[in-house]
Amino acid sequence: MTEKEIRILHQEKHDDVLEVTFSIQNLEDRLIIGEQALEIAILRDLIKKKNPHLLTKLK
Repeated sequence: MTEKEIRILHQEKHDDVLEVTFSIQNLEDRLIIGEQALEIAILRDLIKKKNPHLLTKLK
């Protein structure tokens, strides 16, 4: 194998690792956004049950 071929393989491996890293980060971000949406829905539901008149101010 030539030095150039080794560099190309190394770059391809590096690119693959970056792609997987970005995919994992994307999934983590989606999980966080989903958790936040769930928390907001739960809080709105609690407000509806305890103080329904406040719900119109939140929308």
